[in-house]
Amino acid sequence: SASFTAKPSADLGVTDGVEPKTVVDGGSVTYTLVATDHGPDTATESKLTDTMPAGVTITEAKTSQGSCTTVAGLECKLGSIENGKSVTVTVVGKVAANSGTLTDSAHVEAEPSDPELANNKASASFTAKPSADLGVTDSVEPKSAPPASQVAFSLTVSDHGPDAASNSKLTDTLPAGLTIAKATTSKGSCTTVAGLKCEFGTIANGESVK
Repeated sequence: SASFTAKPSADLGVTDGVEPKTVVDGGSVTYTLVATDHGPDTATESKLTDTMPAGVTITEAKTSQGSCTTVAGLECKLGSIENGKSVTVTVVGKVAANSGTLTDSAHVEAEPSDPELANNKASASFTAKPSADLGVTDSVEPKSAPPASQVAFSLTVSDHGPDAASNSKLTDTLPAGLTIAKATTSKGSCTTVAGLKCEFGTIANGESVK
């Protein structure tokens, strides 16, 4: 006769998705990680980790079972997952990158022995693009003026970031009864043929043009 010892096994796998696929600098992405026990036995001491790409900071992490910490990347303790059951982890990350494809790396492990290791890892990618919050302020002095006198408009264009604003332009339509006598700018050039039109080129984050 011959004997052997049967041991439990659990094929724990993970899937990884991220939305949206394109994000501007300063925006947010949401990862959906699903850990599934494909059997034949219950997966115990289940763990899920996810290494975020450079330029992504975790702001929120929720799990349908167990608990997660985000001190050093994402680490979740999911406990026991029965054959055929899944646990979903949702992660929100803030993007601080203005170019390139950013990819995370998720991994699951558990007891007992896992007969299929190929599905223990997964990743998801999105594309980061630059963004610039360009704003303008407008003031005039004096507040009242008699006919044939002059008033001075002060326009300030500022880039509030996070990235540089390229091909920056400003237009100003003056009210009827006003004719532009002169226009000057601290950067770029302005024309006054049909209202005010200025082209500033690139304005850096934190820079202002008057």
